[in-house]
Amino acid sequence: MRAIVVSCALIFAAAGVSACAGDDATSGIEVAMKEMRFTPSAVSVVAGRYTVVAHNAGGLTHTFSLNELGQEITVTPDKTATFEVDLTPGTYRYVCRILDHEGLGMRGVLKVRSK
Repeated sequence: MRAIVVSCALIFAAAGVSACAGDDATSGIEVAMKEMRFTPSAVSVVAGRYTVVAHNAGGLTHTFSLNELGQEITVTPDKTATFEVDLTPGTYRYVCRILDHEGLGMRGVLKVRSK
């Protein structure tokens, strides 16, 4: 599964797409973190189970927080962290909760559509 997520991330990163489906019921959402921004800052997916892959390409520690879903991971520089989440239709914000990173622009929107 990890190979599928990494392969999809590399293929779709070049195309500007942030989510892909694997061979099983879990899909991946790839987000890069760098000083005061997430890339992409907007993600749109269909409801379902996802593995969120957050890579910190910056020089500072960051968090990837989906507050409404009670999910948060801390990622140190040049590291990657993952978590799985079941997404239902709705709009969710993701932010970095370290110091004032959110206020400086580290925020994004995850839109989940019905199947």
